[in-house]
Amino acid sequence: MDGQRFDDLARSLGHGASRRRMLAGFAGAALGLIGIGRGSAGAAAEIDWTGRFCGGIGAFPCPDGYTCVDDRGDGCDPYAGGADCGGVCVPSVDLCATIRCAEGYYCCNECGGTCEPIDPYPVGCEAVLCIEGTHCCDVCGQANCVSNDVPCPLAFCAGEECNGVYCGAGEYCCNYSCSICAPYGGGCPEIYCGGGGEVCGDTVCAEGQYCCNPTCGICAPLDGACIMIACID
Repeated sequence: MDGQRFDDLARSLGHGASRRRMLAGFAGAALGLIGIGRGSAGAAAEIDWTGRFCGGIGAFPCPDGYTCVDDRGDGCDPYAGGADCGGVCVPSVDLCATIRCAEGYYCCNECGGTCEPIDPYPVGCEAVLCIEGTHCCDVCGQANCVSNDVPCPLAFCAGEECNGVYCGAGEYCCNYSCSICAPYGGGCPEIYCGGGGEVCGDTVCAEGQYCCNPTCGICAPLDGACIMIACID
């Protein structure tokens, strides 16, 4: 059995074949390998196994001198339930010798020398590698690198006050009159809640406006900017 025929057989078995077909395939593969072993060592050494199928449900190995790595183009993610994902054979080298991964990641030689998460779903500073002289501060799930001589700030993660409610982490008060919070970068409904207009300092905002600066009694359109000044009597 030549390398291409074995490769085709391995791929067919790695895509959900029946138990009987798998046993028959294993027997055929074993006989094929015996045939290769009976040939000259020089002929076997000339076979290029680069890119040949390995792993999968049959756990097909690569020959000596090759390593089975994940096939990134097959749509099967070993970190998302793909325990039987197929792979490809590549020449065995230490791909991680010169690779430095961020904290929370490790270099996976079997994955082609890529940085893979120790926890598949890192958050905050777990996914950040700060440059020398800085450290990571996780403020309410938002990671930022700051100088080593700057302590991480204490944050109240309940969020911005929004007319009687508090917005969550990653949200802002987008419509004060209706107590509506929205994620940063998300949309905001242009509606007004309340009868007779919102009281804003010594004024009352008209329909379609909100109180953007109560100290000065300034109203603004629901999608408009606000003048950030302080008025003191």
